[in-house]
Amino acid sequence: MREQIFSGICVLHGDHEMHIGSLLYYYKSDNAINFRCEEIQYAFILRYKFLRVLDLGNVRLGSCADRSDFVNIAKLVHLRYLAIGVNTHEIPSEIGNLQNLETFFITGALCEVILPEAIWTLASWRHMLINNFFFSFKHYSQDFFQNFSQLENLKSISAIPLRHGDDVEKFILRSLTGIQKLGCKFSNSWDDSTGCNIFPVLDYLSELESLKVVFLGKTLYPCKFSFPSNLKKLSMSYSRLPWDEISIIGQLPNLEVLKLLNKAFEGQQRDMREGEFQKLKFLKLDTLNIERWNASCEHLPFLEQLVVLSCQKLEVIPSSFGEIPTLRLIEMKWCSFSATDSVKKILEERRDMSNDQLNFTVFGVVHF
Repeated sequence: MREQIFSGICVLHGDHEMHIGSLLYYYKSDNAINFRCEEIQYAFILRYKFLRVLDLGNVRLGSCADRSDFVNIAKLVHLRYLAIGVNTHEIPSEIGNLQNLETFFITGALCEVILPEAIWTLASWRHMLINNFFFSFKHYSQDFFQNFSQLENLKSISAIPLRHGDDVEKFILRSLTGIQKLGCKFSNSWDDSTGCNIFPVLDYLSELESLKVVFLGKTLYPCKFSFPSNLKKLSMSYSRLPWDEISIIGQLPNLEVLKLLNKAFEGQQRDMREGEFQKLKFLKLDTLNIERWNASCEHLPFLEQLVVLSCQKLEVIPSSFGEIPTLRLIEMKWCSFSATDSVKKILEERRDMSNDQLNFTVFGVVHF
């Protein structure tokens, strides 16, 4: 396979230019602040009608695809992978012509993106991804929801808005029986009959292993979560829940990776309970207002990596964490001097016990 570079285009191909299988656009500049680049003429892509991989995800905003560009791209019927920056909030229905498409990756969106109803009929569809924003289903017809067919082959999708009892949950989510990785935006759904905020039901997604949830608005509680028991990775942002509500997460029997980001939980004190997080290997706390963390090595018996970022009020890392035999790395950025110093003491104690397998990285210390 030879590599050809021209006008910012990197092409990998065989013996004949017309039979190129992969086309990747890249932007390289010695000055990272320089956002100017040559405008892309999407029509030129049509000459490579046998493309299977088209990666234009790094195209700068001034050159992002608009509606007419998508119409041209939709003529490349052999595409299996399409990554592209968008300059439109609505993907035209012609994209449904790509019957072989397996992966669709959208970058550069400046608002919610509306996918055509036709794209949900693609039998080969495996992965649907978007950066920064979410897909919108506001303009879909009721007939679309009621006649929505099973998408057993779709393995990952991000990000879709979900609210308990709405059409997206009832018809689309329940059709994703083979989904393994899901990114979504939760909205409040208060149930007066139970006096509880009910979030979308996910426990029937038996193959779901990775879940990323961003919460919209201040979460009302008490609340009810319904996560599948086979979940291995969970990321939560902006839920603003009290620490008492974390028990439902701690009881997930297969959870190995947990990321609590951007006010996912609030409260000065976190008291961990026995019997929770028994398989957790990776824990990340980012931008939380926690001050005191009461825990022992028995609460996280298999923890391998602890990452604490911008938790500036956290006073110390529990000293008994040094007794967790599996712990290999503690990473801290922009935390208090006292928290950073407590990890140094843990490291010294491990070394005194001839256990030097624990690494510690620190960047930026906040002094009060």
